[in-house]
Formats: sequence, C-alpha cells, structure tokens
Amino acid sequence: MIYAILWAIWTGCYWICQKIETEENLVHRDAFIFYPYIFWTFAVGITMYIFHIPLVFDIYLIIIWAMVSLLYVMILRFRYFCLDYMSSSSYFINYRVFISIGLLFIGTFFFDEIITLREYIWVWLWFIIFYLLVEKKTQSETVQDLKKWYFFLWASVILAILIWVFQKQVTLTVYDMWSFVLYNSLIGIIISMFMRSKDQPQNMMKIKNCKALYFILLTSLFFIPPYFFHLYPIYAGWDVAIVYKIISYSLIFPVLFSILYYKEAVTKKKLLAFVLTIVSIWLFV
Repeated sequence: MIYAILWAIWTGCYWICQKIETEENLVHRDAFIFYPYIFWTFAVGITMYIFHIPLVFDIYLIIIWAMVSLLYVMILRFRYFCLDYMSSSSYFINYRVFISIGLLFIGTFFFDEIITLREYIWVWLWFIIFYLLVEKKTQSETVQDLKKWYFFLWASVILAILIWVFQKQVTLTVYDMWSFVLYNSLIGIIISMFMRSKDQPQNMMKIKNCKALYFILLTSLFFIPPYFFHLYPIYAGWDVAIVYKIISYSLIFPVLFSILYYKEAVTKKKLLAFVLTIVSIWLFV
C-alpha cells in the first residue's frame, strides 16, 4: 500500500511540473522531456556502480523497455497538446479514470482477475463523470477542436494501458528494477532526441536561466521514482486494477494546483465531477 501512495504523490507532483511548463514555458518542451532521462541515467548508473548492482542484459527486456520509452514520450507530447486546450480537471481526471477502466478489463481478460458487481457500477459512474467534464477551455474553441483534443486524450489512455501490459508481462519473468530503470532512461534519451520538435530543434538543449535549471532539477526528482514505486507492486503480483485505482488519487494534485494557482474556472458540473471522482475512488478501492 505504501508504494502505491508514494507513487500517487510523486506522479501528482510531476504532473504539476508539466502543468507549470505548459503555462509558463520555462524551458523548451523537448528539454523538459530530455533532461530528466539524462539525470536518471547518471543517477541510476552511478548507484549501480557504487553498490555493485549487476546489470541484467536480456534482449527481451530491452525490447520491452524500448517500447515503453517510446510510448511514454508520445504520451508526454500528447499531454502537452491536451493541456494547451483542455482544463486540468478535464484532462487528468479522464486520463486516470479511463486507464483504470481499461486495466480493469485487461486484468480480467489476460491476468484472470475478477470484475465484481461493484466494479461494474464504478465503470458506469466514470462515464457519467466523463460526460460532466466534456467542455471547452475557452469560448473560441470549436467542436472540431474539442474532438481533436479528446482524440489525443484517448490516444494517451490507450498508450498508457499498453505500457502497463508490457510492464506486467515482463515482470512475470524478470526481477530487476534497477536494470529496468536504467534501460528505460538510456532508451528514453535516444527516443526523445529522435522525436524532437521540428520547429527550432536547436532549442532542445538550451537552459534559459537559473530558474529554468532549478525547474529541470525539480522535475527530474519527480520523474523516475514512480517507476520504483510502481514496479514493486507489479512484481509482488498485486491486482493491477486495484493498484491503479489507489494511485488515481494523484490526479488531485494537478487539479487543485491549477484551480488554486492558475485560477481555472470551477463550474458546478466540474465540481460535481471532482467530488464523484474522489468518492468513487474511495468506495471502489
């Protein structure tokens, strides 16, 4: 349980960092993705060297983590696009809850987990919440824009579910969290370099000032630790859907931060959706 709670806290803090970057553009978005991978490649590599932690070389493991890194970099880019035009409440609540629903059914069909009547009710409740959160961020947005942004939201959800399936599958055969994280960081560096923005690609490596440097360091601290926190419950064979419902509380952090700091509008529908989200997570975990 403690690992899932820590995962929720660290993930929520990282989401806050990405929200800040979306609103204030402290660093180039390519740099926001690229530098945390650099930071943790050195941190994990040095730790493994000092404490003589062996590196597991397994081609199956490397291929899986190449896929995980590719999908995660894509999710980060899709999230930028969504946050530019969607409220934090709409994005993070829908992102978290529909991943939970997807994992609920994935766990049933592929890992022999059982869906209870209570969980079926929970699924329908989430669709009500989704309906309450379908809204435009600004009045200038068109219906076509809204459809496009929700396409990227659904794409992010599908990619996140695939990441979970890959991780669950590989942890059934290989137990080595340090190698997992090191491979993920190394491959993440390569993928983020090849997936740079076409506009002003030279800005990827630039750090504008000390404030931007501190922001990158802070973001890096919240970037990789969730991998450790969530790999343990996967290794331990915990119910995938239950674990993900616990860490769904991470959505509270960016939503409240956006409302309190960036003064995002709180409508009655949005408030009802938020309350239903918190209550449903509490009731169905």
